[in-house]
Amino acid sequence: MAETAGESGYINPSFNELFNSSVIGRKVEKLTDPQLWWAKDKMMTSFEGVTEHVIEGPMFRTDSSGNQTSPGRNEYKGKLAQRVEGTAYPRIKTQYYDINEYGMSKFGFAIEFGEKDRQDTKMNRRKYNDTMRDASRFSQEFISYEVLNATLNDFSFTSGTGLSGYVDNELAGSEFGYDSSLGFVCGTLDEDYYWDSPETAEYLKDTRQFQTLGKNISGYNVNYDTLFIHNTLFEKVEQWADTNSRTWETSPLPGGRKMGTMSGMRFVSVNDVDGWSGNESYILLKDSSVIPATTYYWTKNISTDHTKWSEDAKFQVREAKSNDDYNALKYYMDIEFRTVLFEPKYYALVKVAA
Repeated sequence: MAETAGESGYINPSFNELFNSSVIGRKVEKLTDPQLWWAKDKMMTSFEGVTEHVIEGPMFRTDSSGNQTSPGRNEYKGKLAQRVEGTAYPRIKTQYYDINEYGMSKFGFAIEFGEKDRQDTKMNRRKYNDTMRDASRFSQEFISYEVLNATLNDFSFTSGTGLSGYVDNELAGSEFGYDSSLGFVCGTLDEDYYWDSPETAEYLKDTRQFQTLGKNISGYNVNYDTLFIHNTLFEKVEQWADTNSRTWETSPLPGGRKMGTMSGMRFVSVNDVDGWSGNESYILLKDSSVIPATTYYWTKNISTDHTKWSEDAKFQVREAKSNDDYNALKYYMDIEFRTVLFEPKYYALVKVAA
């Protein structure tokens, strides 16, 4: 079959060439990248490749005692003041960063194609494409969980009271403040005003006060303009707005997601594959002008008799022929990455439902 130019400008390889390990890696990556919601438009993270040749760079942050940390807080940052001649300058001290592969999260799985699967038929092409999509969905869900775990501490927090009083419906004993581990803004609503009960929830009031919350973070100019919410709660807010004749405009987003706007806040629905499975009771407030984290992925270029890694790709794929009578080809797909948090004040995790 002749090679033809695809819609994206790439050359579509013949069916046999689709089983090249580097082609499989690129295909899965091409399908996965647009679905990585937290990297889309760099909402929560950007991606950057690193190699074994890089010795120093932003991977582990260390505090003044040399301990590894990732709160994104600069302990040397102080408020600027008028300087009197002969006195010390206020200072911002840079921190030491180190890259190595030991801190990476490694994720992998295998794909197998039998001899009959590699015959160029219409059904086998369909089977191949379905397999690539399955691998993409699997990868998307894992990467999303890892990114959110690194930035949201596995959806758990211990808040202080540094921002208490700005949200009327906050829960006593779990007032709004800063997470003691990673430093992001967090808090819990009183159960009498939980968002899964539209009869008693105060969506509009809470939303406006969430916006005020960001503007009262000392030393920062934070504008919480986007609210990420699981689709089950999104539907309750949407129904409440419709029932109470509130201004609410909904528009579709990729992947079955939706966006609505209320009081200047963009409500964006997220799904289980976005890392929200089991965490439906939380919302995430975000300042869309700041990318709070960077995800570093390890790239390699290794060749042995039975292994070939694609170069400079998120997904590293190596091929091995099965030692059996079925002449099957097996592909081992790996991705090694780590998300590092730098700016935790520009988002807030709030528990709003049971």
